[in-house]
Amino acid sequence: MPASLLSAVLGNYRLRHQFLFLSGLIALPGLVTAALVFNYTSGLSPGLWLAAAAGQLPWMIALYALYAGLRNGLHSLLGAQRQLAGGDFGVRLQFAGRDELAELCVGFNDTVRELGRRMSQVQASIQEVTYAADQLHQGSGQVADQLDLQRKSTTMMAAAIEQMSASILGVAGQCRETEKISSTTQQLSLQGQHSIDSFIADIKQLFREIEELAGLMRNLEQHSQQVSQISEMIKAISEQTNLLALNAAIEAARAGEYGRGFAVVADEVRTLAQRVRLSAEEITGTTVAVREQIDRAVRSIDATQQRTEQGIDKAYSVERVLAGIKEYADSALDNVSMIAASTEQQSQVSLEIGRNVESIAQHVEENSKAAQESAAIARHLSKLAQVVVHKPA
Repeated sequence: MPASLLSAVLGNYRLRHQFLFLSGLIALPGLVTAALVFNYTSGLSPGLWLAAAAGQLPWMIALYALYAGLRNGLHSLLGAQRQLAGGDFGVRLQFAGRDELAELCVGFNDTVRELGRRMSQVQASIQEVTYAADQLHQGSGQVADQLDLQRKSTTMMAAAIEQMSASILGVAGQCRETEKISSTTQQLSLQGQHSIDSFIADIKQLFREIEELAGLMRNLEQHSQQVSQISEMIKAISEQTNLLALNAAIEAARAGEYGRGFAVVADEVRTLAQRVRLSAEEITGTTVAVREQIDRAVRSIDATQQRTEQGIDKAYSVERVLAGIKEYADSALDNVSMIAASTEQQSQVSLEIGRNVESIAQHVEENSKAAQESAAIARHLSKLAQVVVHKPA
């Protein structure tokens, strides 16, 4: 019979049945040959030898058909496996029959189909993780930028406060010097108009310096208002970051096992956002306290200006009335002492403000570093997800 017909018939049986059948076919020619040898020794004709040799040809064809079927099936399976290794999850094996090779093809097709479905689910989950990581990276970058702006503002404010402290110390020194001058004027009040003119000039100089100090304090008040506005902005950003982290955690929970690691990152981001909000509230509280101290300083400076004006008026009165110069010199000495005490107090307050501003700057820098680390983590997570999605099989 033809080899293809024999292969189709045998394909409906198990491989072990096919081998048993073919083994019988192979053994049968051997028996026939043995019989012919026996007959030949008994004087059998050579034609029977030719008939026996021709009888073995179908069995050889059957063996070749079985070998060809197995070889073609294995080659098809190997080619499908190579396509699967190349990332083609749509590959399928075509098979016929009911033997073990057909069952292997069915199992291979089922496995490839399930792998394709699972990979589709994994890619969908990774795309969601990538989107959430990008959103988290953008939010963290915005927070880091705002914190950097606040850090620069606090640094500038610290420098301004340092300058103001130096000015206040200078005013305090000048006030003490004026106090000495006033004391000398009290002792030398009988020397007359020349000493009074010098005293008036010193008081006018002090008045101008106090006006300059008042301007610096008003500028400091404006800076403190800007710090309050920045703190409110930070609080708003931290609330938005917290909301983004909560949304990321929800998406991670939807992703199940694949989003567990990202859920931890989202929780850390939410914790950092809460810490930023608390720091912003602390900054707001400190700023309010600073503004109160500044208001007190401004009121004190205004009072000092009034007292200085009074001292000038009294000095002019002393100039007009030489007889009462000692009494007015005593009053001027008291006023200068009050000015010196007030400026020293303002110097201590400004130093305390400077320390608070430095502490605020340190907190802002720490928050900025934390936001930058969060952005780096989100960026790294997004890159990992993109690598998984686009990685060739």
